[in-house]
Amino acid sequence: MPNDLLRLQSLASASVRLSTAAEQNPLKFFMPSPVQKRVLEDTSNIVLLRGGNQIGKTITMCFEVHSRCLGLHRFKKVKHPPIEVWIIVHSWEQSKVIQKKFWDMAPKNQLHPDTEYIPGKGFRGKYPTVRYKNGSIVYFKTTGQGTLGVASGSVDFVAVDEPPPPD
Repeated sequence: MPNDLLRLQSLASASVRLSTAAEQNPLKFFMPSPVQKRVLEDTSNIVLLRGGNQIGKTITMCFEVHSRCLGLHRFKKVKHPPIEVWIIVHSWEQSKVIQKKFWDMAPKNQLHPDTEYIPGKGFRGKYPTVRYKNGSIVYFKTTGQGTLGVASGSVDFVAVDEPPPPD
C-alpha cells in the first residue's frame, strides 16, 4: 500500500509539472494534423490553407508565426530572429478571436514582459502588439485599415487569417 501511495504522489507531481510546462510553452505540445503538418513543412514563399471550419487554419497560422518569431521551427529552417510579422485579419472584432488563439498558443516564457493580453480585449496597444524577449515583434492589422495601412512597412513575414477584400 505505501508503494502505491508513493507512485500515486509521483504521478500527481509529474502531472502538475507537465501541466505547467504546457501552459508556459504550448508550442511543444502542438500535434498538427496531416494537413496542418504539410502546410507547416512547406517552404514556398506563399502558402495557402483553405478549408471549412474546424480544420485548424488559425491554429496552424499561430504555430507558424510563433515558431518564426522564435527562430525555432519544428518543421523547417526559418530566419534567425529578431523578425517583424504582421497578422492581417478582416476586422478588429475578428481580431479579438484571433488574438485569443494566438495568446493561448504563445510561449509565455519567451514573451517580453511588456506584452500584455487582456481577455475579451486582446493585446495592449493602439495596434495590438506582441513582443518577444529576442526582439521579434508581431503587429495585428486589419483589412479595414485600407491598402495604405498595410502597405507601408518592410516585414519578414505576413500571415492573413481570412481572404482580404479584392482591393
